[in-house]
Amino acid sequence: MSTLSSNAVKVQVTEPILQTESDWEPWIIVVESLAGDYWKYINPSIPNPPQLTRPNEPSPINFGGTTYDDVPDDQRNAWLSINDLYYKRLKQYEKEKSKLEAVDKYIITHISKPYLLQKANYTSTHSFLVGLKSALCPTELNREQQIVKDYAAAKIYNPQRSNFDTWAQEYKTTYLRAKQVNIPDVNGLRAHWDLVRAIKPLDSGYSAVLSRDISRSELKPKADRPTLESLLDEFIHHYHHTKTSSTYEVNNSAFATATLQGEEQRKRKREDKPCICGDLHPWGKCPILIKHLREPNFVLDPEKERLVNEKLKSNPALQGIINSVQEREKRRRTTSSSFSSRPRQIDLDSKHPSMLP
Repeated sequence: MSTLSSNAVKVQVTEPILQTESDWEPWIIVVESLAGDYWKYINPSIPNPPQLTRPNEPSPINFGGTTYDDVPDDQRNAWLSINDLYYKRLKQYEKEKSKLEAVDKYIITHISKPYLLQKANYTSTHSFLVGLKSALCPTELNREQQIVKDYAAAKIYNPQRSNFDTWAQEYKTTYLRAKQVNIPDVNGLRAHWDLVRAIKPLDSGYSAVLSRDISRSELKPKADRPTLESLLDEFIHHYHHTKTSSTYEVNNSAFATATLQGEEQRKRKREDKPCICGDLHPWGKCPILIKHLREPNFVLDPEKERLVNEKLKSNPALQGIINSVQEREKRRRTTSSSFSSRPRQIDLDSKHPSMLP
């Protein structure tokens, strides 16, 4: 028996509207489900279904009276019993009638306009469903061909087309339909191997173990082999468990990793961006722009100096930026010099008496 996965993703469910041949199967499933025990009255596959009829009210004349109250005493018990039975049947009739009216309302609100306009030509809900079935229900051959096509598409997981949970439930549904009509694609363990191939990109290790288990099950009687539904449900639980476990670690490290990567990228971007002198270094590290950075053995390149001066002269905005950089580096140098020139303080509490001056 197949079970629905408790981890199935929540999706918006759209009620089927009967418009084309491909809509018939899901649409009629909903109608039958709504009718429940009363489907027997409107089932289009039955030529002459039973009719829902109102029970006949008992007459006091048949019990020796003319009204409800003047039935002779010797017939009174029988009269009361038949009335009790009548009202029970009447209550059941009203219940069934109300249910079928609700089904009829669903039908006329879930079919396309061309078919809705044809309803006046039918005398009952049953006859209307027979007409819809004749027009829209696919033949057995067409239905089987469509199921073969649907299964071929569903057995391949494409993350760009749907998320995992949606695919898993669609695959299970399509497989069950294919199994119902007994197409060759799902005979034996063929569908089991399709599942192995489908989940391999998601978890190659799990896929390898499943492949081994399926190979071993080939030696077992058919009744002892695991069903595809159970294998799929087990993988759904496994996939969600491992996905949830890894998410915690990823969330804990994501911010730190992103921050470090961001800093490295910004640093690399600054270092990779050419200075106006043409070399790859920040403006604040350029010995042509910041003169105190020049080493004793520094040799000024006249061509680079000329290039820098031309750019600054032709672009006042750039000159303003360079002035700001130079001022910043000057303050930084002054601050650094003031710290280095301070007298060294001795922590008397941390020194041994023999070490004091």
